[in-house]
Amino acid sequence: MGMTDRQFDVHQENQLSELVRIQKELAEVGVTNTTLDEMIKKIERQLKRP
Repeated sequence: MGMTDRQFDVHQENQLSELVRIQKELAEVGVTNTTLDEMIKKIERQLKRP
């Protein structure tokens, strides 16, 4: 059985939190990653959907 929409949203929120944490750690050492930035933006857009 699959996840409900709410369960999937929670899963994505957890992923987003982890990606943002990684992004901050990389920024502390002066590293940026456009793929990571795009992944974060994509999840943020998905979470804003109605």
